[in-house]
Amino acid sequence: MESRLLSLEEISRDYPFVILDTSALLYPIGRKRIQTLKDKIHLSRVERDSAVFFKKSLPQLNIYVTDLILKEYFSEKRRPCKGMPYFTTRKKEVMKLRSMRMDAHRKKRKLAEAFGINNRVISESCLSEEERSNYEILLEEHSYFEEKYGLSYPDLDFLVLGSAISQSRESVSLISNDSGIINAWNEMLKKYKSSPERLGFFRREKLNGFRKLRVT
Repeated sequence: MESRLLSLEEISRDYPFVILDTSALLYPIGRKRIQTLKDKIHLSRVERDSAVFFKKSLPQLNIYVTDLILKEYFSEKRRPCKGMPYFTTRKKEVMKLRSMRMDAHRKKRKLAEAFGINNRVISESCLSEEERSNYEILLEEHSYFEEKYGLSYPDLDFLVLGSAISQSRESVSLISNDSGIINAWNEMLKKYKSSPERLGFFRREKLNGFRKLRVT
């Protein structure tokens, strides 16, 4: 039986550090395949609404991103509306898509700026000497995750930073919809016999609905 969905506020009460991945920042899991202009408009609207939601949550809640995830999130290229002919029946939708993408891009930029203004960007340089040593050991020991689970370096850094902080400070919750990161987290917790109460993992399923994952 799956656990109930929790709000970001509830997660923040249980975990002093809540660290977000790019996939969770962009949209909830389960987005449908993009086939039509209407689908593209909807996707841009979801990205915009997500950015607004997280920016509004930042001042009150203990949510963070890593420096590499923030760079990955905002460096996503704006998708141009090239190759879309201006037939009369499509012109309005093409213009709406262009407008929605521009709006989503502006909201994402404001969110990226807000993480910096509120000092919610973490990196290896933020760690203590002991934590940095632990981070480097974990990074080396789990470098094979990149090939085994298809992780990018920012993905691996996200997971290892969360683990290093959880071992020396307070509990950490990771939020991501990336199946590779989920599988790597699962293997890491089983390897060290760690508790998900210490290093938890949530999947984003609604705008403000997150499901806690179990170690399997």
